[in-house]
Amino acid sequence: TQPLYERAVEATESSRASSLALAKHCAPASPRAVHLLIASERVEDTSEALRRALRDVLSDPRPATHRNAAAQYLRLRIPDAAADHLSRAIAYDSRDAASYELRARVSRDWGLPADALGDAYRAVYFAPFSASAQNTLGTILYRLGHRAEALARYHASLARDPAAAYALNNLCALALDTADPYRATVTCRAALALDPTLAPAQRNLATAEALLTDEGASNERH
Repeated sequence: TQPLYERAVEATESSRASSLALAKHCAPASPRAVHLLIASERVEDTSEALRRALRDVLSDPRPATHRNAAAQYLRLRIPDAAADHLSRAIAYDSRDAASYELRARVSRDWGLPADALGDAYRAVYFAPFSASAQNTLGTILYRLGHRAEALARYHASLARDPAAAYALNNLCALALDTADPYRATVTCRAALALDPTLAPAQRNLATAEALLTDEGASNERH
């Protein structure tokens, strides 16, 4: 049987042309539309960073400025507006791996991992050496229940960047999910050695150490 990720790559490649054609129909925002956004929406009125980002889109419409606007909307927890800007970025550049990856994360965090999968594969396709793109694909495969494929992507992320603490933390979480607190402890400690401020790794390490303590107490009783 063909592995899932190979099947998905084929599906992604076969649908890429049609997907990008759809993206082209998403026209760049007009100056009037951007002015309306700035003038009429309450959140734009209260966030100076977002107002600047939208003005940048108006004065210099390109993938990078749309991604920045998307990042500001995500900061304000408005994922639909972020996704719209990422679609506009992709309409400008159909090979924009960074926008594909961020749009995949938006769909994933919105509870739509199946919708995120195509964008995640496109990000990896257009940025094959990106540790972040490999990791993002791994998180989506994990959400879809494909642990072995997720594990392979986390390792691929670390192969591209051995200092990718986020990938080590995801290995830690996967070890917890498979009832392996020892491996989880090792990988979470490695993640925190690289980034002591990584909050998910701190929480996962606490969980793993608690499980190890419980195992030790249980063994002593027996």
